[in-house]
Amino acid sequence: ILCGLRDHINGCVKFVFQPAEEGQAGAVKMIEAGVLENPRVDQVYGIHLWSYMKSGVLGIEEGAVMANSDRFYVTVHGKGGHGSAPETAVDALVCSANIVTALQTIPARNVSPLDNCVVTVGTMQGGYAPNVICDTCKLSGTVRTLRAETQDLVEERLKRICHSIAEAHGATADVQYERIYGATINTEKETEAVRSAARLVVDEECIQPPYRSLAGEDFSFFLRERPGCFYFVGCAIPDREIVGHHAPNFDIHEDALHVGAAAHVAIALQQLGGISSLTQH
Repeated sequence: ILCGLRDHINGCVKFVFQPAEEGQAGAVKMIEAGVLENPRVDQVYGIHLWSYMKSGVLGIEEGAVMANSDRFYVTVHGKGGHGSAPETAVDALVCSANIVTALQTIPARNVSPLDNCVVTVGTMQGGYAPNVICDTCKLSGTVRTLRAETQDLVEERLKRICHSIAEAHGATADVQYERIYGATINTEKETEAVRSAARLVVDEECIQPPYRSLAGEDFSFFLRERPGCFYFVGCAIPDREIVGHHAPNFDIHEDALHVGAAAHVAIALQQLGGISSLTQH
């Protein structure tokens, strides 16, 4: 569409076809390779299908719209033994179970209820047989926050809890904490530009704040480098139960693709002086 209107565009539009978004930070690789230079990119805009909103609704909001995404890995080292003689062992499984429970006190008791925080333990692996006390247990999980200060607090508390509970049980804990993606933070001016362009594509009632979650998104790396906006297009299939992203039966209402494409075109034309071409077409 934009190529067909290139004579009406007073500037340059770069299409970014980014690989490795899910966990491998493809945006970082592209930035390092110079995608934002030659010619220099002044603004960045991204779009995400969102099955939590009605098809065709555009979710637009300034500020943090997706979360800091961190991962942690904990290995608890105890002392194995026979299940009939627990006094001769240090049960890594029991220690780990206490750690899992205690980690939930971070969002409940260390973070303000007016702030945003999720601590999820996703895996717990340990034990060999019903009558053997476990000597090693491994945990892994994710932490989601919106504010950098909260991210720092959670990392410090998580490490302290793991080490302290392990010590109390006579065990030790190795803790690895990784900051994967930063929060996705939309700048005010560019977010308002997206709202303005969206009015050319959908009715006003279809422009809403997005359904919020603490998912992570590596478009955040582009927004660290340039002002811009990451927004959402609803793709829920009408009259069907909402299916979350990454579910095995995930599907979309494909009419949403037209809305998303039209919104992106409208933004580019509006920001580069070719909006009259859009209204004519």
